[in-house]
Amino acid sequence: MEQIKEIGDLIEIFLSERDICDVSKRQYSFNIRKFFTWVKANGLNYMELGKADILKYKTQLIYEGKTQLTIANYMITLRLFYSWLAANDITPDLTQGLRINKSYYTFRKKSLTTKQSNQLLNSFDRSTLIGKRDYAIVNLMLRNGLRGIEVVRMNVEDVVEYNDKLAINIQRKGKLEKDSTIPLSTKAMEAIHDYLLHRPGNWQDASPLFISSSNQNKYHRICTGHITTMVKKQLNKIGIIDPMVTAHSLRHTAATMLMAKGNAYDVQVFMGHRNFATTQIYTRQREREMIFTKDIIKSLDY
Repeated sequence: MEQIKEIGDLIEIFLSERDICDVSKRQYSFNIRKFFTWVKANGLNYMELGKADILKYKTQLIYEGKTQLTIANYMITLRLFYSWLAANDITPDLTQGLRINKSYYTFRKKSLTTKQSNQLLNSFDRSTLIGKRDYAIVNLMLRNGLRGIEVVRMNVEDVVEYNDKLAINIQRKGKLEKDSTIPLSTKAMEAIHDYLLHRPGNWQDASPLFISSSNQNKYHRICTGHITTMVKKQLNKIGIIDPMVTAHSLRHTAATMLMAKGNAYDVQVFMGHRNFATTQIYTRQREREMIFTKDIIKSLDY
């Protein structure tokens, strides 16, 4: 290990020892290489860096207008890398004691109101096959809180029975297997059933649940890009033109509605949050909304 001098080699070895999916490895690689590109651009030697250089880099990210969330992601990855370097006696851990602003734990996307959700669902032309498919997709995201990638990964056979109830098997974000099973909304099931009844072709249990209708990708699995574009188009159709309202807002909407009727642990399991801190964001969000709903400020107008 001591003979390795190229930073690129060190990054590759570090990534090879991480038990994470390929998408995460690519993101880690991008984050780390961005820092060392800055190191090179400033004429620095990575073997002679100090903690002050890490702080200068962090300041540079702020100067570039990066969001707190983006900066936190860069810093967390860098901290993992330097912890690994130190563990292998390559360099000291320059990120030890580095403060990462916890205020980045907030959502960058808004959720929909019940009225907006109904308007969105009613905006689809369900007399067409494409309309039936997209309606079923949005139902899964709004009523079951699925991410776009989780919808894309679903096969027909992932709609199952569990304890005499309808359920779906999900391959969560960052996972390699479909190891999560959650109850399926009745209305979401009805939409899926209607779509499959009219879907052409001799599909099998192992077939993708949602297929493309485009000439280039016809009958193949849809992509996340389609879902992103489709949802945005429908939102615009009902008059919601807001960069903070996107396809991912549908998942936030589901979690927000669940939090209003369930406890935080149930929501964590249902939504597939690996970190309870993510679920707690909805708790804090609801608490903020409640102080306005209850109008408690009137008690101070004595």
